[in-house]
Amino acid sequence: MAYPNFPQELDSSVNFIDGIVYERAEGGELRKRVLFEGVKREFTIVHILNKDDKETLVQFYLDNKDKSFSFTWAGDETTYTVQFIGPIQCTPLAGNLLWRCIVKLGEV
Repeated sequence: MAYPNFPQELDSSVNFIDGIVYERAEGGELRKRVLFEGVKREFTIVHILNKDDKETLVQFYLDNKDKSFSFTWAGDETTYTVQFIGPIQCTPLAGNLLWRCIVKLGEV
């Protein structure tokens, strides 16, 4: 299954997750726990869509919210295997003619 090929806006972003959690002990010293090796990515994708494309994106979410799928990040044209990190957020623009949709994806 592949994520719909909608244009990704310039304010889309990627964060790199290194799997290290930092904590302070009772005495104040810094400690770290390594949850996993390597680096994973979390994407925040922004789309400006018409109503039909927004409905397509929402339906894709409903059909795949608990599944892995392929996603091509426009920043490097690389395809990643990802899952949704939460529900899609869509805000109407231009009198409901266009929608700004924000999608959060996590590399598996």
